Amino acid sequence: MRIIDLTAPIQETFEGKPEIEPYRVPLEVQGERYEGVCYRFVMHGTVGTYIDFPGHIACFDDGQHAGNVPIQDLLMLDTTVIHLNRDPAQREVTAEELEATGIKVRGDVLIVHALGGESFADFDVAIIPYFGPSAIEWIASKRLRIFASDIYEKRPDQQGIFVELFRNRISAICCPVNLHALTEIYPKSCIIPLIMNGVTQLPCRFFVVEGHPA
Repeated sequence: MRIIDLTAPIQETFEGKPEIEPYRVPLEVQGERYEGVCYRFVMHGTVGTYIDFPGHIACFDDGQHAGNVPIQDLLMLDTTVIHLNRDPAQREVTAEELEATGIKVRGDVLIVHALGGESFADFDVAIIPYFGPSAIEWIASKRLRIFASDIYEKRPDQQGIFVELFRNRISAICCPVNLHALTEIYPKSCIIPLIMNGVTQLPCRFFVVEGHPA
């Protein structure tokens, strides 16, 4: 069995840099004095790799959030992986391109890898590839629970992939890394967000398990 971690570290994003402030607390245990090291965090929900539940767009809120999603809905999920061997300079991904891979989508999770060995962090948002209208319709039609990719919208004129995902009650995993390391077409996926009541967008741990018995 092989575990591939697809989680980016907590880091600066377009919404700002996380503030991590360490502070020390005096402790006394059985007459000995110590200092406990604690932390204060101030950061946006879009740091590292993060999950967007449908309620991230208010009109598609289906009541699911990080405080009530059942853990069994996030662990060892049947997954389909599609690698697009393409020139990143070719920007729009189409349904025809996805269909041409010949991979039948099955299970709760679809992962589409489009950037080769490169990271989304290496691309200017003005030139990064994106899912065009036909690809968005193709993805949204697959009756998924979760969609993950290293590309999403065209900027500044967005094509609406998040609208269609959330309209169809599909959560999105954003900014995953190491997708090039995935070797199986049908592995298992695990997503672990913190339990936070009412929160529909937050960092999570995202990893794939290969070599697991079906």
